[in-house]
Amino acid sequence: IVLHLFDYKHGVGVPVAAEENMQLLSYFVIHESQYQDMVDEFRCTIVQPRAFAGDGVQTWACSLTRVQEHAERIVTETAKDHLAAGDWCRWCPALMICPEVQRHAAEIAAAEFSEVDIETLLHYEQIGPAITAFLKKIPQTLIDTFRFGDGIPGKKVIERLSNRKWKLAVSRVRPELEKLGLAKEAIVEEKLRTPPQIEKLLDKEGRKALKPFVTRDVVGYKIVPESAKGTPVDFNVSEFTEFTDVSED
Repeated sequence: IVLHLFDYKHGVGVPVAAEENMQLLSYFVIHESQYQDMVDEFRCTIVQPRAFAGDGVQTWACSLTRVQEHAERIVTETAKDHLAAGDWCRWCPALMICPEVQRHAAEIAAAEFSEVDIETLLHYEQIGPAITAFLKKIPQTLIDTFRFGDGIPGKKVIERLSNRKWKLAVSRVRPELEKLGLAKEAIVEEKLRTPPQIEKLLDKEGRKALKPFVTRDVVGYKIVPESAKGTPVDFNVSEFTEFTDVSED
């Protein structure tokens, strides 16, 4: 018997991988605890169509042994009397009062990175999302002291205003602008849709024909497990050297 679990995720900012997904493995553990030895293979599929940085649909299969290993890990970790910070903290409702996240934030702020070893830097990278989420929530947490508490002495809350925008629909604004003597070309700006938006309008063959006109620029680098998708970057090639070869001529 195969148990196939589907998980739809609407988020676009953080693509979620199906392989070794702790959340879905935990769901399998719950099922196995209720219906022991009824399933031979577990499959999970994550559907995240808005995450254009990765595959919109990903499927991963694991054995009963892998699910049992995860169940043992849960028991072991929950028995420990400690908190653990990591990228999972970004969605935790207790993030702002978590002493472990606060400790790591203070530790990283005081670190001299030139003197930190590689293992420590990898640890900092792992908990980085939690620290980033912690810092992003600080302004809203301070504002909540005015909304639900006594505020902060010497401080006040004011409104943040967006950029100016039209009050009326475009169809009503355009005639008014034309009355001011502005030509249509000066009022309306033509803009080409993005490749992902165009792909939604095409069938499979159309998307293939679109590929020669689409590119993806390198915007940075990230460290991932060796088993992850992607070709390793070779920093020894000339593209990454500071100076190109100069001939004697």
